[in-house]
Amino acid sequence: PFEFTMGGRTARCKTGGLHMQLIDFTLSRLEANGRVLFCNLEEDPEIFMGTAGVCQFDTYRRMRKVLRKRWESSNLRTNAMWMHYLADTLLTEKAQDMALSSDEERALRGFRKRALG
Repeated sequence: PFEFTMGGRTARCKTGGLHMQLIDFTLSRLEANGRVLFCNLEEDPEIFMGTAGVCQFDTYRRMRKVLRKRWESSNLRTNAMWMHYLADTLLTEKAQDMALSSDEERALRGFRKRALG
């Protein structure tokens, strides 16, 4: 099982054998040795011009709103937004390959909805 803490609550969930690593640091931020290193996404406006309804572009727009265009700032809600994106991608592009039971699909749909809180 996978264990995580969010909003002060610890939860455990079954992975069903699914393991993933988030490895793309291209558009992320990092705080180290008292310095914040980040990509100012305002310098790449095309990220925000993607088609409405496409989860990846919608996620960037949601992040922009939450961070108030201050990309050096940290807000855990942006992590939840990317978890929503991953759940959405699994449901819309990978569900058939994963052969989810109806209960598993329903649980993933519920998680996707709750991730945006």
